[in-house]
This record gives sequence, structure tokens and C-alpha cells, in this order.
Amino acid sequence: MDDKYSQDLLFDINRVVDFMKDVQRSQGRVFVFSDRGHSRSAALVIAWIMYSKNLNLHEAYVFVKDRRYVIEPNRSFLRQLGEWAYT
Repeated sequence: MDDKYSQDLLFDINRVVDFMKDVQRSQGRVFVFSDRGHSRSAALVIAWIMYSKNLNLHEAYVFVKDRRYVIEPNRSFLRQLGEWAYT
């Protein structure tokens, strides 16, 4: 996945969340990373937090930001996460 405004994050969110659900069911853990851990991985972790803790985008963003202060998902990813929250 590229950290570009044109990247379609919506396609990957459901696959990632489904993968994390499967891992959680088997009592496993997932290590999420990207080049700097600021945008791509942060966006996917925010999606997981939204799903798993039933939080809205803002609440999930704050939850992740409190634990990794350097996150800075690009605006397109945030917009797509907001769209995904309502699907």
C-alpha cells in the first residue's frame, strides 16, 4: 500500500480487520508496521480500534495517538476511515 492520497484504503480495511479478527480468535497478536509508522499502519490500526472497541473515528484516533504520538495518517486515509465507519 502506498502512502498517497490516491491510495484506496477502503479496499484493504476490511481485509485487515478480518485478518485481525481471525488472529484475535486464535489468541494471537498482530504486529503492524510500515516505513515510519506514521500514516499507513496508523490508519489500519485506527480502523481496527474503531471496529474492536466500537469507537468513532475521532475516539479511535485519540486512543491510538495517546499510545503512539507520532501517528499522522494522511488526510485521504482519515476521510476514507470516516466513510468506512458508516458502512
